[in-house]
Amino acid sequence: MAWLFVLAFGGLAVAQASWVRSQRRDLGELLVARAAAVGGRAVDEATIEVARRGVVVRVELVDVAPGVWGAQATAARRLPLSGRVTAGRRGFRGLASVAVAHGVTIFSDDPELARRMWTDETGVAWVRLAHGALVVDGALVTCVAREATPQAIAAVIELVALLADWDDGLGATLAALPGAEPLAAPAIGVALAPDGLEVKVDLGDDGPRLVATLAGANADRELTSTVRDHLSRAGLAGLRTDDDGGGAIVTWLDVEREPSRIRAAVAALRALATRDDGPYR
Repeated sequence: MAWLFVLAFGGLAVAQASWVRSQRRDLGELLVARAAAVGGRAVDEATIEVARRGVVVRVELVDVAPGVWGAQATAARRLPLSGRVTAGRRGFRGLASVAVAHGVTIFSDDPELARRMWTDETGVAWVRLAHGALVVDGALVTCVAREATPQAIAAVIELVALLADWDDGLGATLAALPGAEPLAAPAIGVALAPDGLEVKVDLGDDGPRLVATLAGANADRELTSTVRDHLSRAGLAGLRTDDDGGGAIVTWLDVEREPSRIRAAVAALRALATRDDGPYR
């Protein structure tokens, strides 16, 4: 009798494994169809990548419970920020609870930042997920939907893209500069007419900083009083010639957001390029 039990149990295990593979294959086909519908691409039978809002969202099937498949979406943030925000789970130790739009409670170590980050659009995408778990941690956004229906996949893509694209208003500040045209995504920045001066976020090893660059300008010579005056009003920023000598760069210590300081740096670079002893006299 024991061998009959072993055979029966083994047959059940094989049947279950076959069913799991079949379910995973069917859901994988659904993922591929969803990718095609939104202009994405299939990476393998259980993973797709979708470009949305200037970021790339990677979605893959994950085993959230025995026989239950969910969808996990991940994206790198265009503007990494310190701190952590979670939703759909108990908060990590030390995180404060924050009430936001649509009756949602999230947890964060920076409540004011979390409130600004959680927009109405974010709330709409979140409530479309019947069950989900979200973590925004520095440069990475990850959300797991506990089901892999077309609606859940669409919602998790939109939610992750919204949070990965969020720049706390910096894009709008730069777009308001005179003559601004946005740089190609995923960069956060603008090129200014008529000289192509660029103001953008530089993602270095020591974190994000705002930089302003003007090709053809040279900061190695003695600065005029006009240039120094503009720089004095640019905030915590330094001026130098770039490494290959092709232009001058103003670099702030962090992501500067004050429009008047940014405009002062722009004026300094332009004054540097048009001074009497410079190449544009």
